[in-house]
Amino acid sequence: MESMQELIDRLQATRNEHASAMNRIGKAIELLQQGDATNGVRPKSKATGTTAGATARKTMSPEARRKISIAMKKRHASARNAKPLQIARKKPHWTQTPEGRKKFAAIRAKSHQKAA
Repeated sequence: MESMQELIDRLQATRNEHASAMNRIGKAIELLQQGDATNGVRPKSKATGTTAGATARKTMSPEARRKISIAMKKRHASARNAKPLQIARKKPHWTQTPEGRKKFAAIRAKSHQKAA
């Protein structure tokens, strides 16, 4: 259990906290009554003020988010269900086919005959 002295010390500390809060509130009231007080923020100049009318939204509307979500779901579903790409094989060069090899061998033999 708490002794009397500890209780007195705790109550005095609480009273001091409340007294300092009362002082701060009193100073704030005095400053506001003087009329030149600010809340720590520089007042906006007329040049930086926005034009009259609705302010611009900083976030997307729920409808826009929903549209994007639906489009992304469709896109992912089509990609998931798509058939794999069939890579078209290139037609081999004519010299790489059996008929082409024979034809090329005949051309080479003919040129060797001419040289001999």
